[in-house]
Amino acid sequence: MNHTTFKSLNNEYELVALLHHRSKNQHRQTNWFKHLNITYRHVRKILKLQIDINRLTRKKYHSRVVSKTEEIVQISQGLIKRSKSMYFTYNSILCLGQFITLGFALLGSLAKIYSLLLEIPGVKVNKSVVESVAKEVEQHIEDDIGEVVTELTKDDTTAVDIGTVEIPTSSSAVSIVDIFSSKKKSKNKKKKSRSSASIDDILKDSKPAKKKKKKSAIDDIFG
Repeated sequence: MNHTTFKSLNNEYELVALLHHRSKNQHRQTNWFKHLNITYRHVRKILKLQIDINRLTRKKYHSRVVSKTEEIVQISQGLIKRSKSMYFTYNSILCLGQFITLGFALLGSLAKIYSLLLEIPGVKVNKSVVESVAKEVEQHIEDDIGEVVTELTKDDTTAVDIGTVEIPTSSSAVSIVDIFSSKKKSKNKKKKSRSSASIDDILKDSKPAKKKKKKSAIDDIFG
């Protein structure tokens, strides 16, 4: 493993460790967290083995270097084989729609780690496995296509005959506005006031006029 691959893999490990730490209490019983835990532990082993290889001198500890590099290749091969199931379990987070950002972060880290493991010398991938994964991903994408919505043009539009609707005349029909309007009530009030006024006038005319009494002498004294 060269220095650039080691550095970028270390960066991805820090991201996976952060996701593992944040999701441990809440999601530790879920299926996708088990895959995240496997990735976290295996990448940590690979980095520790590579640090040991860098510290050892290749001439003096050649056998140790060879054994550690073989162990790195075995762990990397195991992660690559598990990447298929990891992809589908991480994709289930997106299907639920509850933790979308977490799902995208896990898928992105998985893709990056997968590409970095392939850069390690000695790591090989079967082409049949890659082709089967690609076919399953394409089928999974094609499952939820939906309906294609096209814009209608002037030529595609067709005239629709709605028909004639008879509207009742104002004399025969009574609208809701007329029923609940306040204008009619005001007219009735005016009619009532007029009728009451006319009755008062009649009663006034029918009543005889009162004659004024002559003031007596006592009234003149007390004013």
